Amino acid sequence: MLKLVGAVGSVLVLALLLAPAAEACTCAPPTTIADALRTADAVFFGYPVVARLERRPSRNTDGAVQTQFQVLKAWKGIEAPLVWVGTSLDMRACGYGSFEIGANYLVFAHGSLDGLSVSLCGRTRPEPDTVFDVEALGRPQRTFSTSSGER
Repeated sequence: MLKLVGAVGSVLVLALLLAPAAEACTCAPPTTIADALRTADAVFFGYPVVARLERRPSRNTDGAVQTQFQVLKAWKGIEAPLVWVGTSLDMRACGYGSFEIGANYLVFAHGSLDGLSVSLCGRTRPEPDTVFDVEALGRPQRTFSTSSGER
């Protein structure tokens, strides 16, 4: 009986050692607002108007989403008042998750206008967490009005 318990214990220890490690998002320490502006391809303040699922959730991932933003202010890389931004819904893969439609965000995106994306590790934040960053960014390069007036 003692041999059986020892064998089962050995199998359990071996299974734990060979099991795949849980994947988690690991971000570098936060950067300054100046560094974030310099390294981002697009920086803007606006609100999501529509979202669409790009990749369905599966056993290995929570999927991906594209969100269209109404841009109100742009500091870098934005030429039009509407822009699409993608992210993974899988926070283990450093995806930002989902944006709340209608809420204001300061977005630091990477990529080109054909494929901007954000991650959990970036400086993208919802309002009111953006007050100091917006102030530190200074005057935007562009401002856009909405058909319903400025928010």
